[in-house]
Amino acid sequence: MAMWVFSLYTMVDGYFVANYVGELEFSAINIAMPFVNGLFALAIIFGVGSSTVVGILLGENKKTEANKIFSSVLLVLIGFSLIITLIFNLFLPQVINFLGATESTYEFVKDYLQIILFFGIFFIISYNLEVMVKIDSFPLLATLGVFISGITNVILDYIFVARLNWGIKGAAVATGIAQVISTVLFLYHFILGNSNLKLVKTKLNLKIFKRIVPIGLGDFLNEMSTSFIILLFNNFLPSVLGEKSLISYTVISYVTLFVLITMSGLTQGMQPIVSYYYGKKEKKSYRKILMFSALAVGAFSLLFFIIVNSFTEGIVNIFLSKSEIDILNITYLGIHKYSYAYLLVGFNLLIGAFFAAIGQAKSSIIISIARGFLFILLSLNFAKSFLASENIWLAASISEGFALILSLLLLKYTFNNKKSLS
Repeated sequence: MAMWVFSLYTMVDGYFVANYVGELEFSAINIAMPFVNGLFALAIIFGVGSSTVVGILLGENKKTEANKIFSSVLLVLIGFSLIITLIFNLFLPQVINFLGATESTYEFVKDYLQIILFFGIFFIISYNLEVMVKIDSFPLLATLGVFISGITNVILDYIFVARLNWGIKGAAVATGIAQVISTVLFLYHFILGNSNLKLVKTKLNLKIFKRIVPIGLGDFLNEMSTSFIILLFNNFLPSVLGEKSLISYTVISYVTLFVLITMSGLTQGMQPIVSYYYGKKEKKSYRKILMFSALAVGAFSLLFFIIVNSFTEGIVNIFLSKSEIDILNITYLGIHKYSYAYLLVGFNLLIGAFFAAIGQAKSSIIISIARGFLFILLSLNFAKSFLASENIWLAASISEGFALILSLLLLKYTFNNKKSLS
């Protein structure tokens, strides 16, 4: 839910900046997005891991130990957030160049990231608290907190960007305040609310992170792979299609993020059911669940592909209605060619999630690294060197295609190997 709402109000940020500020500022947000996603990924690795450990302890009725770990993790995260915020502020020029900012977008990326860094601690803490609220048996409160945060972001975007003309800085401030709102709401629950988990005085237990970090590693890699793909395209596109193509890619990345998060939601919903039947050693049952999930993923993949290609102009014009004709043409062609990846990506996410559900973490991580890091880098270099410039967008489909071949081979090996399923 949090990731879905995050993608939606990221798109709202883009809408207000594109329509009330300018195209360069619009592309600057996308250039900065891998960094923002990186903060979110750091939150995920600790949030997923700590919520799993705390959830197990609560299930074992070890409430005192669960409270200590919850409090210890939160304390460490606060310190960790402050340290990385300081480090990135010191090396911000290098970070901006690494992200792929051009001469014309550099200052806009800087303006956006300086404000995001000021609120960086809340990006990390709010997600951790949200998953803890769920573990604390208050899932509706977690959903409400995320929803309020999203609505706050939209309202403040309108005020700061559309009415007060704060530009890209206004979008960053709106996003930051939205994270503060959710953090305060969740903290209120644990400090003054009717929570089962409580913040308690405790000694720092750094050893627990040896258990927490590996649990959240797979989800961390999935989130970072999205950031890495955006980072690569932002660095490759200017030399292939010119700087204006970054504006086009911003629209494409928003649509892609929405597709990815929807697919992730489908595949994550399958995981606990597969884990249950795997634990009962009912091979036919969990294979049926996998097949049913594959049909659902296939249906949604085809639906997204049809929608994107049937309503291309409408989707693009939400963000670029006032753009020059050459930018619009690059975007129309780009989103069409990129959309072939939507037919494949869901299956890769599904198989990776299946491996995680049956305890085959290595296979899941191999798919994540190959798909989100190795294959996309190779595909972009191949497309740049051997294909026509307008086909650079096909790199995503090529990467997902090779990843799917690898995923299917790993799946076949697993089903043919009785030991791996025991």
